[in-house]
Amino acid sequence: MRKLDDELYERKDFLKKVDKKIKRYLKNAPPGHLIATVNKGTFQYRIISDEDPSKPQYISKSKLKPARNIAQRDYYIKALKYVTNEIKAIEKLIKIRKQFKLEELYDQTKKPRRALLTPLTLTDEEYARRWQEMDYQHKYFENTGRVYTSFKGEKMRSKSEVIIANILYLLGIPYHYEYPLELINGRIIYVDFLILDVKNRKEIWYEHFGMMGDMAYADPNTDRFNDIVAAGLLPGDNFIATFETYNKPLDTRTIFKILEPYRTNEGDIDLNKIEEDAAYSD
Repeated sequence: MRKLDDELYERKDFLKKVDKKIKRYLKNAPPGHLIATVNKGTFQYRIISDEDPSKPQYISKSKLKPARNIAQRDYYIKALKYVTNEIKAIEKLIKIRKQFKLEELYDQTKKPRRALLTPLTLTDEEYARRWQEMDYQHKYFENTGRVYTSFKGEKMRSKSEVIIANILYLLGIPYHYEYPLELINGRIIYVDFLILDVKNRKEIWYEHFGMMGDMAYADPNTDRFNDIVAAGLLPGDNFIATFETYNKPLDTRTIFKILEPYRTNEGDIDLNKIEEDAAYSD
């Protein structure tokens, strides 16, 4: 899966930085050998000089810097072996995954034979495609007043929903609009968006509360927020909630920042144009 590949490269980059830090330190590392012992519950330290091993230097508690420097040096020397071996192991695994990636075996199989198979696992692209094609019961859409249209041609109830949908679309994040969620009392509500975190293959619910300055809207939608959380959706985990009022409209850049971690494609996005397109999308 793409997440594993990303994590391997991220870990390798981290270890490369650690490798440089250690080697830079060791160039000026102090000489000598440290003896660290415990006597009646008290730590005691002696430094043995490379030039005269017969005369150990006892280190007092008030002057521990020489002991710390040698202890750090010894720690770094051992750490360097760990880092070197882990980098080699990661590079080997990356090479193996390029040649033998289980997720790609199904796609590499010829179509006539593939039609007979139930794959063990799918590529992220195939997984996202199947998830996007999932059918569900849509909320009844009554065409009263102004209707907004997303880039995918979906009819939506507000400009803010269109902006969110279009950002999702341009970031390559699969989503379903107004997906049904069953609450703990058995009642069905339709959350604005169900999105797919492709890398983690995790579903995330997204509700935008658009008129929080209107008390007639805010009170029942505060209950709605609490009902959604009670149903097992937790902000920061599998639930995103955003808010706006008449005086504080939707912040497109905030929405982009929230959703960008789930993006699956590259390229710049003109957020100003998204807002302009949403204003004239009906």
